[in-house]
Amino acid sequence: MADLTLSANNPSTVKAEALVIASAITPDGLSIATQQLPDEFVATIEKLAVPLGITGAADEIRRLPAVDGIKAKTVVVTGLGKPQDDGTFG
Repeated sequence: MADLTLSANNPSTVKAEALVIASAITPDGLSIATQQLPDEFVATIEKLAVPLGITGAADEIRRLPAVDGIKAKTVVVTGLGKPQDDGTFG
């Protein structure tokens, strides 16, 4: 059985099987909705998004191989959709 651990540590330094990050739809396109990740990591994910068909749509889940700048073995991008007027999703 897999273990799930939540951590307040910097996500780029956590050694894990998977790093789960959120994506959202904005007027400018896809946005990675996360903090504390290196700018180059976020830029890489956003650059890969279009050719891989990652849109940020609600309930979308995509698994990517490890990306330079993080210690996790794989990256899971989950879509939140468009933010509502109050800034929440759902």
